[in-house]
Amino acid sequence: MMPTERLVNWYKKECNDEWEHTYGVCIDTLDNPGWSLRVDLSETELVDVTFPPLKCNRSEDDWVHCYVIDEIFCGYGGVYNLDELITIFVDWAEKVEQDRKQETGLVET
Repeated sequence: MMPTERLVNWYKKECNDEWEHTYGVCIDTLDNPGWSLRVDLSETELVDVTFPPLKCNRSEDDWVHCYVIDEIFCGYGGVYNLDELITIFVDWAEKVEQDRKQETGLVET
């Protein structure tokens, strides 16, 4: 599944006729050039989950910086790194969901 499809699925799951009126996902461009991805975590299962900051500088056009601050996942990356930013976020979100299901016994290990 493509990264954007995975992000859409996460977003759709959070939509409950309330959350989406206040919170959401924002993808924007940077002037260096690059991309930003901001995802509101408020009122989601991710709000209190630690995300270890990630900083990877491979070249001027190939870099990613991701962290959570004030209940917002912030991802920034080079011009070719939009899919990578989305993948970093959804990999984390899906792992948290899977871990929680395993903890509650909803999924066999």
